[in-house]
Amino acid sequence: AVDPTESLMFLAHFVGDVHQPLHCGHVDDLGGNTIKLRWYKRKSNLHKVWDSDVITEAMKDFFDKDQDAMIESIQRNITVS
Repeated sequence: AVDPTESLMFLAHFVGDVHQPLHCGHVDDLGGNTIKLRWYKRKSNLHKVWDSDVITEAMKDFFDKDQDAMIESIQRNITVS
């Protein structure tokens, strides 16, 4: 049986990748991986910040690191028209 939560997470990642501007940018920067920066006080690169650090920060700020609360919020706010 397919786990609906796992399917939703895959769909969210897929849609996020489709909207990932770094995937269609300049070849030279390897999708933002060679663009070094600091995210808060940590060394990072643009691709990592865009792909995961922004989401991690939202988890910390809005869901208090509670993945179940995040999933419940997503499920509550997605409706079929």
